[in-house]
Amino acid sequence: MTKYRYAKLLGYKHIIVMPKLIFKYVPLLLRKIEIMPKSLYSRFDGMYIESDFSSERTEDKLSIKFN
Repeated sequence: MTKYRYAKLLGYKHIIVMPKLIFKYVPLLLRKIEIMPKSLYSRFDGMYIESDFSSERTEDKLSIKFN
């Protein structure tokens, strides 16, 4: 289940999806060209957390199905 589907399941009606570009690549570029200070960049870096977790792989390994 994705975070988006989970939020919908909990009943959240208005979910704003922010593109990866805004929270990951633009601040990194601004940091590299020294427009953004390290302290501000670390805040952006902490907001965008990327996970390579797939429940499908876990389900396959354990031979079970989560709903």
